[in-house]
Amino acid sequence: MGEVTAIDTASRSVSVEGMGDIDYEHLIVASGATHSYFGNDAWARHAPGLKTLQDAFELRRRVLLAFEHAERETDESLRRAWLTFVVIGAGVIGVELAGTLAEIARHTLSGEFRRFDTRTARVLLLEGGERVLPAFPGELPERARLQLEELGVEVRTGARVTAVTEGGVTIAENGGATEIQARTMMWAAGVAASALGATLNTSLDRAGRVVVNADLSLPGHPEVSVIGDLAHMVCDGKPVPGVSPATKQMGRRGAARQDQAIGHAGVAGMVVCPHLFSDWFPQSHHRDARLGMGIFFIPTLCAHRDRRMEERTPKLKI
Repeated sequence: MGEVTAIDTASRSVSVEGMGDIDYEHLIVASGATHSYFGNDAWARHAPGLKTLQDAFELRRRVLLAFEHAERETDESLRRAWLTFVVIGAGVIGVELAGTLAEIARHTLSGEFRRFDTRTARVLLLEGGERVLPAFPGELPERARLQLEELGVEVRTGARVTAVTEGGVTIAENGGATEIQARTMMWAAGVAASALGATLNTSLDRAGRVVVNADLSLPGHPEVSVIGDLAHMVCDGKPVPGVSPATKQMGRRGAARQDQAIGHAGVAGMVVCPHLFSDWFPQSHHRDARLGMGIFFIPTLCAHRDRRMEERTPKLKI
């Protein structure tokens, strides 16, 4: 195994560290994205993000330790800080994280501690913009906000984070600065695409994602498909949000394209359009479907709803 450092579409080769160049006939690029702290990389130490399974385990460790510290703490103000959880960014990941934290505090761990009630934990979702889930159309963002508040999440929009430290965050809102004392912060405010996208010598969006054709192929290079978080796909004038069901369908479509290219005719492919995403927020208020998401963020502490969401996700055959 080796790390790919560059892709040369002109010579149809990839450069692999320690292995030299490897030629290809067909290529699927799925190197994903990482966190972006907008030039404040020192914040990562205090507010880690979630992109990998290792990230999920680290977040789970921090959450459980916060409750354990609260159990041992005798100073009430310090206990409140340990029981305050701040999620920065109200995109898909931030919304799911905040909802999951609220469920953990109010259901999963309820009754597990003697010196305090976990249901008193404070979960804040901070968003610099004017609404949660800004990539989603219509009334969906407001519905998501109301459902989060039903879960006990304190949603604060128009709250721009200006500092993150070990002891909490500082936000700018309503023309002033507010400090929030917290010991557990999570970052979901920005992503930066894999640096491999820049080596493809094609159009990128402002986050570094590769602008692809409707069939996920690279413009001018039908032998290359770009899928997942690295792909910027536009449908009906809007980008497809980076959510799990869409990414899975991209994977199937990318594989189907390559399968067809090497001579396996008749393989169907699928892709999604954002105007169909309203079906991801079911009318039912069943607890397992409350947020309409299906991402497995904190292993063993939240239910894996991905399979059921995949079954409900609308598909457009092309």
